[in-house]
Amino acid sequence: MTDPLGAPPIPNWNRVVAAIPDFLDRLKAAVDLDQSMSESVPLQPAVLDRVRAIGSVDLLIGIPSYNNAKSIAHVVRAAVAGCAKYFPDRRAVIVNSDGGSSDGTPGVVAEADVSSLGAILVEHRLNRCTAS
Repeated sequence: MTDPLGAPPIPNWNRVVAAIPDFLDRLKAAVDLDQSMSESVPLQPAVLDRVRAIGSVDLLIGIPSYNNAKSIAHVVRAAVAGCAKYFPDRRAVIVNSDGGSSDGTPGVVAEADVSSLGAILVEHRLNRCTAS
């Protein structure tokens, strides 16, 4: 099987296929499910305003989290550093989708220095999405 994107995102695409033969089918099913749910999870006006303010981007980094306050700052810093090093001429944004952490994870992400990038923090609490 060849890489559907034209260039392998990992060094040896065949190893992924060998380990998970139906990987692309699973990925497509997950994307289809996600797209079917997009109408059922409305974004709060603050999230929509933030998305509009950022505008179009070349690179979007999604960081899901749930009670990761002790490690999330490192992940955000690594994403910012990776963008600066490998994609310096690209407009990038980090989206943190937090699943309702009770340990302060959203606050840690909100305090991270992403000044060189745009950032959106989305928290999921009681089936509602809010932004900061």
